Amino acid sequence: MDNIGFVVMLKSKRVPRNIIDRQIEAVINYENFLNSLKEGLNADNSEPEHIRLYIDKLIENGNNTPENLIALTRYAYFAKNTPVYVALFELLDGEESLRNLYVKTENVLDQEKRNKIFHGIKIPPLGCSNTEKTIATRRIVERMDKLIDPVKRKKILSSCLRDLPDSYFENDKKLYDESGGIDKFIERKRAEFINNLTNIKNKNELFFGQEIDDEVIDYVKSDKEISLGCLHGNVLYVTKIPFRTKKFLSETDPVMKRYYYCHCPWARESIKDSEKTVSGTFCYCSGGFHKKMWEVIFGQELNVEVIESILKGDLRCRFAIYLPEEVS
Repeated sequence: MDNIGFVVMLKSKRVPRNIIDRQIEAVINYENFLNSLKEGLNADNSEPEHIRLYIDKLIENGNNTPENLIALTRYAYFAKNTPVYVALFELLDGEESLRNLYVKTENVLDQEKRNKIFHGIKIPPLGCSNTEKTIATRRIVERMDKLIDPVKRKKILSSCLRDLPDSYFENDKKLYDESGGIDKFIERKRAEFINNLTNIKNKNELFFGQEIDDEVIDYVKSDKEISLGCLHGNVLYVTKIPFRTKKFLSETDPVMKRYYYCHCPWARESIKDSEKTVSGTFCYCSGGFHKKMWEVIFGQELNVEVIESILKGDLRCRFAIYLPEEVS
């Protein structure tokens, strides 16, 4: 472990000293575990199967805290241990979703109906395998489809299950106000997105865990709905960038192509088994994510529809966000 270099990186990110000390301790604990498995194994050369074993131990001991997992993720990024970094990123990405679904189901319905939906289902712990997440999600959404009418199901899932406070979009709202119209705002945000991908490619970094090269950038440029979307009247059509674009583009098997497209760690694994695929209803969660920024910009709740969905068998995820009529 490169303690000195890791400290320098954390300081550059303005991480407080007391937290730095705890993050170093978290990585040292991981290295001690690795040494018990095999001499010479360390955080720099460990593999995803090692981090899986260690996190299982953390879960068993109640030490699977966000701080511990974030420390391991940061170190993997610093050490350029890409396989472990990606494995950890996929475990942390959207980890709050089912907890938020539990709360929002009660908010829209009531405690009794919420309990029927979640009866006998334990919210998967932080750091658990994506397979375990998928099993719980499939059971929950199956019950939602059976016990909740479509309007309320949509309201719950599209309310955004991610922890994204309005303050997260303050700069976007400011940019919108300064752009002199929605068309110019969309154009600026699209240019910003492509420029960000280009910088990531040039720095040989990762975009939410995926490699970016010219092929990926050309693919994004070829479809204007990717990034912020295309406006038709007051309806904004948005298509997601694939989760693993390079693999998606090169894959020929339709099932695996859909697998590499899907962003959702709570549903992705189910795509490999058509009889156990999570209901496409769950894709309203993704729709809620995409409309959240616009709700902050316009200061009101907006409607979203799932037009195409990987979970429904399509080869992409596409949404229609209904903006206020006056923007058309």
